[in-house]
Amino acid sequence: MNTAAASPFPLPSAPQRTSPRRRLRRTRS
Repeated sequence: MNTAAASPFPLPSAPQRTSPRRRLRRTRS
C-alpha cells in the first residue's frame, strides 16, 4: 500500500501490472 501512495498511479494494480520493476525500484529507493 505504501508503494501505491508513493506511485503516481491512483490504482495499486496499475503500477504492479504496468511496471513491476518500477515498483521495486521505488520501494528500494
